[in-house]
Amino acid sequence: MWSLTERPGHLRLTTGSVASSILDARNTLTQRTLGPTSSGTISLDVSHMQDGDVAGISAYQRTYGYIAVTMEGGTRSLVMRRAGGDGVIAFTSAPVPLRADVVYLRADVDFRDAADTASFAYSYDGSNWTRLGDTVPMRYDLAHFTGYRFALFNYATTEPGGHVDVDWFRVSDTIGLANPTHRPSEGAVHD
Repeated sequence: MWSLTERPGHLRLTTGSVASSILDARNTLTQRTLGPTSSGTISLDVSHMQDGDVAGISAYQRTYGYIAVTMEGGTRSLVMRRAGGDGVIAFTSAPVPLRADVVYLRADVDFRDAADTASFAYSYDGSNWTRLGDTVPMRYDLAHFTGYRFALFNYATTEPGGHVDVDWFRVSDTIGLANPTHRPSEGAVHD
Protein backbone atom coordinates (compact mmCIF):
# COMPACT_ATOMS: atom_id res chain seq x y z
CA MET A 1 0.00 0.00 0.00
CA TRP A 2 2.89 2.32 -0.82
CA SER A 3 4.11 3.64 -4.15
CA LEU A 4 6.92 5.75 -5.55
CA THR A 5 5.32 5.93 -9.02
CA GLU A 6 1.66 6.93 -8.49
CA ARG A 7 2.81 10.50 -7.88
CA PRO A 8 6.37 10.83 -9.19
CA GLY A 9 8.77 12.38 -6.68
CA HIS A 10 6.57 11.39 -3.71
CA LEU A 11 6.02 8.41 -1.47
CA ARG A 12 2.30 7.59 -1.52
CA LEU A 13 0.87 5.74 1.48
CA THR A 14 -2.62 4.36 0.85
CA THR A 15 -4.84 2.84 3.52
CA GLY A 16 -5.55 -0.78 2.59
CA SER A 17 -7.25 -2.07 5.73
CA VAL A 18 -8.79 -0.80 8.94
CA ALA A 19 -6.43 -0.51 11.93
CA SER A 20 -7.05 0.31 15.56
CA SER A 21 -3.70 2.11 16.01
CA ILE A 22 -0.28 2.64 14.50
CA LEU A 23 0.76 -0.70 16.04
CA ASP A 24 -1.40 -2.65 13.58
CA ALA A 25 -1.11 -0.29 10.59
CA ARG A 26 0.44 -2.30 7.76
CA ASN A 27 2.00 0.37 5.54
CA THR A 28 4.27 1.94 8.15
CA LEU A 29 7.82 2.68 7.01
CA THR A 30 10.55 3.09 9.62
CA GLN A 31 14.07 4.46 10.00
CA ARG A 32 16.21 3.96 13.09
CA THR A 33 16.68 7.02 15.29
CA LEU A 34 20.23 8.21 15.92
CA GLY A 35 21.94 9.30 19.13
CA PRO A 36 22.71 11.34 21.00
CA THR A 37 19.95 13.43 19.34
CA SER A 38 18.08 13.24 16.06
CA SER A 39 15.16 14.77 14.27
CA GLY A 40 12.86 13.30 11.63
CA THR A 41 10.90 15.74 9.47
CA ILE A 42 8.40 15.15 6.67
CA SER A 43 6.54 17.23 4.12
CA LEU A 44 3.05 15.70 3.99
CA ASP A 45 0.24 16.32 1.48
CA VAL A 46 -3.04 15.29 3.13
CA SER A 47 -5.49 16.46 0.46
CA HIS A 48 -6.74 12.90 -0.27
CA MET A 49 -7.40 11.65 3.25
CA GLN A 50 -10.78 10.10 4.06
CA ASP A 51 -12.81 10.27 7.26
CA GLY A 52 -11.17 8.11 9.91
CA ASP A 53 -7.65 8.37 8.43
CA VAL A 54 -4.62 9.13 10.63
CA ALA A 55 -1.27 10.03 9.02
CA GLY A 56 1.99 11.41 10.35
CA ILE A 57 5.38 10.71 11.91
CA SER A 58 6.12 8.76 15.07
CA ALA A 59 8.83 8.02 17.58
CA TYR A 60 7.93 4.37 17.18
CA GLN A 61 8.11 1.51 19.66
CA ARG A 62 5.36 -0.14 21.74
CA THR A 63 5.39 2.99 23.95
CA TYR A 64 5.10 5.29 20.93
CA GLY A 65 4.34 8.95 20.42
CA TYR A 66 3.33 10.70 17.22
CA ILE A 67 2.14 13.88 15.57
CA ALA A 68 -0.50 13.30 12.94
CA VAL A 69 -3.26 14.70 10.81
CA THR A 70 -6.65 13.15 11.55
CA MET A 71 -9.72 13.39 9.34
CA GLU A 72 -13.11 13.38 11.09
CA GLY A 73 -16.42 14.61 9.69
CA GLY A 74 -14.66 16.13 6.69
CA THR A 75 -12.37 18.21 8.94
CA ARG A 76 -8.61 17.73 9.18
CA SER A 77 -6.88 18.41 12.50
CA LEU A 78 -3.40 18.05 13.95
CA VAL A 79 -2.99 15.95 17.09
CA MET A 80 -0.15 14.57 19.17
CA ARG A 81 -0.67 11.23 20.88
CA ARG A 82 1.37 8.96 23.10
CA ALA A 83 0.83 5.41 24.25
CA GLY A 84 1.36 3.91 27.67
CA GLY A 85 3.50 0.83 28.26
CA ASP A 86 0.67 -1.38 27.03
CA GLY A 87 0.62 0.29 23.58
CA VAL A 88 -2.80 1.88 24.22
CA ILE A 89 -3.16 5.64 23.70
CA ALA A 90 -2.80 7.35 27.09
CA PHE A 91 -2.73 11.01 25.97
CA THR A 92 -4.13 13.02 23.07
CA SER A 93 -3.46 16.74 22.65
CA ALA A 94 -6.26 19.17 21.94
CA PRO A 95 -6.85 19.09 18.17
CA VAL A 96 -5.54 22.00 16.10
CA PRO A 97 -7.52 22.73 12.90
CA LEU A 98 -5.30 22.18 9.85
CA ARG A 99 -5.19 25.24 7.58
CA ALA A 100 -3.46 23.75 4.51
CA ASP A 101 -3.23 20.65 2.31
CA VAL A 102 0.54 20.40 2.92
CA VAL A 103 2.00 20.41 6.42
CA TYR A 104 5.47 19.75 7.81
CA LEU A 105 5.69 17.40 10.79
CA ARG A 106 8.70 16.88 13.03
CA ALA A 107 9.74 14.38 15.71
CA ASP A 108 12.76 15.19 17.91
CA VAL A 109 14.39 12.50 20.04
CA ASP A 110 16.91 13.17 22.80
CA PHE A 111 19.07 10.40 24.28
CA ARG A 112 21.60 12.71 26.01
CA ASP A 113 22.30 11.83 29.64
CA ALA A 114 19.61 9.11 29.44
CA ALA A 115 16.87 11.73 28.83
CA ASP A 116 15.18 9.32 26.37
CA THR A 117 12.41 11.71 25.34
CA ALA A 118 10.59 12.62 22.15
CA SER A 119 8.68 15.78 21.28
CA PHE A 120 6.67 16.83 18.24
CA ALA A 121 5.94 19.96 16.21
CA TYR A 122 4.27 21.16 13.02
CA SER A 123 4.93 23.95 10.53
CA TYR A 124 3.28 25.45 7.48
CA ASP A 125 6.55 26.67 5.95
CA GLY A 126 9.19 24.21 7.24
CA SER A 127 10.97 26.99 9.18
CA ASN A 128 8.64 28.25 11.91
CA TRP A 129 7.65 25.39 14.22
CA THR A 130 4.86 25.07 16.78
CA ARG A 131 5.24 22.39 19.39
CA LEU A 132 2.19 20.21 19.97
CA GLY A 133 1.36 18.02 22.94
CA ASP A 134 3.64 16.83 25.69
CA THR A 135 6.98 15.06 25.92
CA VAL A 136 7.05 11.31 25.38
CA PRO A 137 9.18 9.32 27.85
CA MET A 138 10.70 6.63 25.62
CA ARG A 139 10.72 3.20 27.24
CA TYR A 140 12.66 0.23 26.01
CA ASP A 141 11.50 -3.37 26.05
CA LEU A 142 11.61 -6.30 23.67
CA ALA A 143 7.81 -6.63 23.26
CA HIS A 144 7.95 -4.79 19.91
CA PHE A 145 11.59 -4.44 18.78
CA THR A 146 14.82 -3.07 20.19
CA GLY A 147 15.22 0.71 20.20
CA TYR A 148 13.12 3.49 18.68
CA ARG A 149 12.47 4.29 15.04
CA PHE A 150 11.01 7.20 13.15
CA ALA A 151 7.87 5.90 11.46
CA LEU A 152 5.93 7.36 8.53
CA PHE A 153 2.37 6.09 8.59
CA ASN A 154 -1.15 6.39 7.26
CA TYR A 155 -3.92 4.15 8.57
CA ALA A 156 -7.71 4.02 8.34
CA THR A 157 -9.90 3.61 11.40
CA THR A 158 -13.19 3.31 9.49
CA GLU A 159 -12.79 2.60 5.76
CA PRO A 160 -9.69 2.06 3.59
CA GLY A 161 -8.94 3.95 0.39
CA GLY A 162 -7.54 7.35 1.37
CA HIS A 163 -3.94 8.30 0.74
CA VAL A 164 -1.26 10.82 1.66
CA ASP A 165 1.86 11.85 -0.24
CA VAL A 166 5.22 12.38 1.44
CA ASP A 167 7.33 14.78 -0.63
CA TRP A 168 10.43 14.21 1.52
CA PHE A 169 11.68 12.73 4.77
CA ARG A 170 14.83 14.16 6.36
CA VAL A 171 16.83 12.94 9.33
CA SER A 172 19.15 15.32 11.14
CA ASP A 173 21.18 15.38 14.33
CA THR A 174 19.90 18.92 15.03
CA ILE A 175 17.03 19.24 17.48
CA GLY A 176 15.64 22.06 19.56
CA LEU A 177 12.08 21.06 20.26
CA ALA A 178 12.86 18.36 22.82
CA ASN A 179 14.02 20.91 25.39
CA PRO A 180 11.92 20.18 28.50
CA THR A 181 11.81 23.89 29.41
CA HIS A 182 10.01 24.64 26.14
CA ARG A 183 6.32 24.83 26.99
CA PRO A 184 3.75 23.30 24.60
CA SER A 185 1.85 25.98 22.72
CA GLU A 186 -1.42 24.07 22.56
CA GLY A 187 -3.72 22.71 25.24
CA ALA A 188 -4.09 19.03 25.95
CA VAL A 189 -6.84 16.57 26.64
CA HIS A 190 -6.45 13.11 28.10
CA ASP A 191 -8.18 10.00 26.78
